[in-house]
Amino acid sequence: MGSGMMDSLLTLNMRLQGYDNHVIGLVMSANYLGILLGIFFCQKIVQRVGHIRAFTVFAAIMTAIALVHGLHLAALLWAGLRILNGLCVTGLCVVLESWLNEKVVPDFRGRLLSIYMVLGYFGGGGGQLLLNLSDVQGQTLFIIAAIFFALCQVPIAITPGGNPQPFEVPRYNIIKLFQLAPLSMVGCFIAGMTKGSFYAMGPAFGLDIGLTVSQVSIFMSITIWSGLLFQVPVGLLSDRINRITLLVTISVVVALVSLVIAVLGQVGLWLLIPMTICFGIVFTIYPVALAKAQ
Repeated sequence: MGSGMMDSLLTLNMRLQGYDNHVIGLVMSANYLGILLGIFFCQKIVQRVGHIRAFTVFAAIMTAIALVHGLHLAALLWAGLRILNGLCVTGLCVVLESWLNEKVVPDFRGRLLSIYMVLGYFGGGGGQLLLNLSDVQGQTLFIIAAIFFALCQVPIAITPGGNPQPFEVPRYNIIKLFQLAPLSMVGCFIAGMTKGSFYAMGPAFGLDIGLTVSQVSIFMSITIWSGLLFQVPVGLLSDRINRITLLVTISVVVALVSLVIAVLGQVGLWLLIPMTICFGIVFTIYPVALAKAQ
């Protein structure tokens, strides 16, 4: 919820302060640069100090980052903070997902990871609605985000279980992975670009077509939650029909819906809401592309 709110909060602040969309895009994309860098650093940190300490460190840094964002708005400063934030996001995911994989029996792993994904999407969508609690250009929402990042440490810090066993840090070979599953790699890459651009620029688009901040929060949350609802039916379809055909179909639907939103989105919420619900199917491209690699 904290991360979901922060993404939109930063975009809205920069847009309301008059920053160009190109600058906003660059600043927000810095978060994903941090996530990429985290792949090479965070696993070693977790391996060295253990899951509990690593999680606490990453969450504490994100708490501080949220507060610093609220102190001063400057594109270069925020870009640096976003890089550091992305690195910490990778660290949290490494801790949680490796811990879940080790502690659950194989027969229940799929269901548990599904619950994990549901909570992530639900929290991300719910975080958008928190934008209505206060003025987005004030410091209150940054403090609320920091509170969420601080509180997420509590269940991990008081867990009665010990740290999972240390894991081996894998070596990545992107070229070899691409040779093994080229379609899946391209599909995952495009899915990441599409979702990243939506999270970063969706709020700015909402303001540009005349939505209020409250309406932007609804627009963002409904899109994310619709993505959650599409997971099960699309997942069932991917097991029954050709996954390449399914990916092409989803891509065509997303392209057509995106065109309608871009051209007619400003007509009103009565058209935007059903269109953005359909756009939520974009969140299924990644799992289908990943399933194609199995």
